[in-house]
Amino acid sequence: MSSAVDLTIVVPAYNEARRIVVSLETLSDYLHAHDLGTVEVLVVVARSEDDTAELARGQGGGFGMFRVVDAGEPKGKGRDLRLAMQQARGH
Repeated sequence: MSSAVDLTIVVPAYNEARRIVVSLETLSDYLHAHDLGTVEVLVVVARSEDDTAELARGQGGGFGMFRVVDAGEPKGKGRDLRLAMQQARGH
């Protein structure tokens, strides 16, 4: 694998504490089973009222390149996706 990022996957999350761990575990399993090159995973969390960000950070070990991005106050999924696209290193 090269050091360049071939693919960035963006996971927007707001108040997803009930689902984020299982969702990221499922994504990690998929990525380990399929050779997609160097994959970066960005979890973009608007200030949730639950433990979404902390739970997401705890799943980082399942990925080669993983970041949790603090999107600040909730202003919609579109803004969160644009923020992630600005920070993405892959295609």
